[in-house]
Amino acid sequence: MSMFGDDFRQNEDATNWIRIGEVSSVDPKKCTARVVFDDEDGFVSNDLPVIQRNTQDVKDYWLPAVGEDVLCLFLPCGEEDGFILGSFYADEIEPPVSSETKRYLEFPDGAKFEYDWKESKLSAVIGDTQIEATENSVQFTGASKVKVSVPDIEFVGNLKVEGDITTTGGVDADGEVTAMKKTTNVKLSTHMHATAAPGNPSPPTPGT
Repeated sequence: MSMFGDDFRQNEDATNWIRIGEVSSVDPKKCTARVVFDDEDGFVSNDLPVIQRNTQDVKDYWLPAVGEDVLCLFLPCGEEDGFILGSFYADEIEPPVSSETKRYLEFPDGAKFEYDWKESKLSAVIGDTQIEATENSVQFTGASKVKVSVPDIEFVGNLKVEGDITTTGGVDADGEVTAMKKTTNVKLSTHMHATAAPGNPSPPTPGT
């Protein structure tokens, strides 16, 4: 006995319920699309739900593009009810990567996201900004500005800055603060001037 009942046995020809067509329109709010089938004189389907990986507690969302080829599954009751299972690479549309260890996502604006689980490496490209993260390092390249808005930032380890530092608040240091000069290093804890009279101070005492 068929698990779909008598209607399915009347439509056992797979060409009636598994079909390839081209997306003609999408409804982003309903997450559905309509598909035109050239093999039946331009027949256009009803709004077909696009299959997602999750829709309940974990939610996924994607839509095929207008003009994209998709694989559709129709229910035995007719061509009005069905689903879009997904798209596929064929003919001149080639896969952007060739690796069994990578997940890859690319957008029309050029943004790209890739993770290679074999190398434990995450890569992202958004315009001129590139991000690469591995188990041991994170590198940002090309970003004209990075802004972090949080109440507190804590760095554990050494911090090296190649450039100027500007602050609108105070600077507290538990350790020594040293100003690197061409010939000597000036330490704030021992730095002295011979006089501190009003006006410009005298030159610093040598060796301090």
